[in-house]
Amino acid sequence: MDKGLVWATQKLRELLQFAPDEELHFERFLAAIHPDDRERVRELVRQSLERQEPLDIEYRILGHKGIIRWISSRGVRFPGHRDFQSS
Repeated sequence: MDKGLVWATQKLRELLQFAPDEELHFERFLAAIHPDDRERVRELVRQSLERQEPLDIEYRILGHKGIIRWISSRGVRFPGHRDFQSS
């Protein structure tokens, strides 16, 4: 990921507690993911970008007040960039 930017839907931003106008970098995105799932998500995103294939993944997030939630995300590389779009 060249710039390491991630585009996310408004709902995902709410779930991950990101500001609506916050520039979302991949490492910031990973920090919101449950520690036990981070490396797996990192590897699957890397593979998706390398293979130029869509990503469809489930992982846990650390929500408000430490509540753990399972979410499903789909993503593709943004056309013309190495950045990633996720919903």
